[in-house]
Amino acid sequence: TLFCARKAVLSERFRGVDAGDSKIMHIGSIVHEILQRALRERLLTIDKVRSVTEEILSSPSIIQLLYSCKLSMKELQLDLEPFITRIFQFMQQYVADTTGVYSVSKNGNVQPYEGRIGEVRDIEENIWSPRLGLKGKIDATVTVYQPNNPRLRQLVPIEIKTGKASFSFEHKGQLILYQMMMQDMGRQIESGLLLYIKDGLMSEFQATRPDE
Repeated sequence: TLFCARKAVLSERFRGVDAGDSKIMHIGSIVHEILQRALRERLLTIDKVRSVTEEILSSPSIIQLLYSCKLSMKELQLDLEPFITRIFQFMQQYVADTTGVYSVSKNGNVQPYEGRIGEVRDIEENIWSPRLGLKGKIDATVTVYQPNNPRLRQLVPIEIKTGKASFSFEHKGQLILYQMMMQDMGRQIESGLLLYIKDGLMSEFQATRPDE
C-alpha cells in the first residue's frame, strides 16, 4: 500500500497489525474508548467503568488485537487495570464534582485544572478548517465551569493522552490547533484541556498571539 491512493482507508481498517508498538497503541485506543464512554454515559462508579470495559473487551475486534499483539486476555486486563482506576478518579473529580484532589502537578509551571465538566457536547468530533488547510478529530468537546460560578459555562476541547505526562510542544501545539480550528468554525473558544490519564493530570492551555 506504499503508493496506493487508498492508503488512508487501508491504514484505518488494518491499523496496528504490522506496527512495532501495536500493543501500546491498541491499549491507548481502548483507554480512549473507555474514558469517552464514561464521559458520554456519565459513569460515576468504578463498577460501571469496569462493566463498560468488559463490554469493550468482549467485542470481536479485540480478538484481532490480541492476535496481532500476541497478548492474552488476562495480560490485556492487567495492562488496563491502572487506567480503570484513574478514569474512575477522573470522573469523581471533574464530573461528579466531589471533594478532593484528582491530580497534583509536578511539572513546575503547569498547574492542575480546577474547573468541572458540565455537558459533553461531542465525542471524536471531526473538525476541518479550510483557512488552515487542516482536519482533525477532537477526543471530547465539553462545557466546563468553575465551582464558584456554575452558570457561566465555557466550551473547550479535551485532548486525551495515555502516555507519561510531558506537556510537550507537540501535545500543546495539537491542542492549540484544535482551538484555532474551532474558532474558525465560529465557536467561542478561549482555551483547551490536555489530559494525561495515566498520571492523573489535566491542565488548561490557551492559544496566545505568539502561538498563533
